[in-house]
Amino acid sequence: MFWTTVEEAHTDLGDLRSVVATNEALRDLLFPTNPAGEDPAVGAALKLLRDTAPARPVWALHDYCASVTRLYSILEEFVDSILKEYLTLLPEIFPNYNDLPQPTLVQHRMGVSQILAKLGDKGLFRHLTEIETLRGITNGYSGQKYALLSDAFLTDTQNYRTEQINALFAYLGISNIWAGVEKHPRVAEYMKTRDPNDTPRTLLKKIVDDRNLASHSGITSVLAPDEILSLIAFIETVVTAIGEIVRKTCATLECSAGIRTEMFEVQHLFSGKIVGVRFLKGSVRVGDSLIALDRHGAFKVTVLSIQHHEDVLEAADADSFGELGLGLDVEVGNSARLVGY
Repeated sequence: MFWTTVEEAHTDLGDLRSVVATNEALRDLLFPTNPAGEDPAVGAALKLLRDTAPARPVWALHDYCASVTRLYSILEEFVDSILKEYLTLLPEIFPNYNDLPQPTLVQHRMGVSQILAKLGDKGLFRHLTEIETLRGITNGYSGQKYALLSDAFLTDTQNYRTEQINALFAYLGISNIWAGVEKHPRVAEYMKTRDPNDTPRTLLKKIVDDRNLASHSGITSVLAPDEILSLIAFIETVVTAIGEIVRKTCATLECSAGIRTEMFEVQHLFSGKIVGVRFLKGSVRVGDSLIALDRHGAFKVTVLSIQHHEDVLEAADADSFGELGLGLDVEVGNSARLVGY
């Protein structure tokens, strides 16, 4: 449930971080601050590269344009992918098309109508036919198994600033997701490293604005490599936060629909990531994975130990135990709910 989508974004961001750091290290190597102190053997080996390398400011400018463009592209691809994955899960949660959350239902209808007006051999929707565009609605209204056309939710081609991200996830019934992003612990911890005047909103706007300038040759100066790396770290926290918020919304709906089982409610927090839980339903074994529905989102946890009073258990079920102590690999908050993975 969105695990791969988040992991792929983090992998791409890690690759970008490596490229930025490596290119800056190469510039330092080719343009040392103290050429006189350079090892002669190293200098001879690098002479050919120095003769063909661009001037350092030009090189840094091209790298920055490429980096900020790629950084925004990773965010955009992540947002689109997680939305598409969510849309594939909704028909399982709401088999009856008309039971979909109202914002989803309305946008699907409106989006389909917009696409129908723009179909043709050219343009954004040239890959679609009338039959493909209408299939989800016609199947839904006829009581058949339906699928939601993701293109109907991606008709707005504006860049993903805060307002656009909020609007996009509002279509899924997730209101003001950016407020949740800003409150997420990972984002809040990251913001401690920034200037007090910075906010998650202004940082995202900066990335989008610089990306647009880079795309139109409008950038004449570049950020220091450390700042680029910091912006990569920022997008990593945003990806984590959005993934956990969407995951929590989806898992909560799946529990309501009986697709997932809400197994435990956390009632006490102890040291060493041990929690006292009320056993609601199901069974658990040491090594099992669960999804923690916490205050700021949902994430995976692994059960490392099970204890009932003084007894250490390998497995337990709700019919035999009302309360347990669980040792987890990740900290969770009080009143968190643990559901089947």
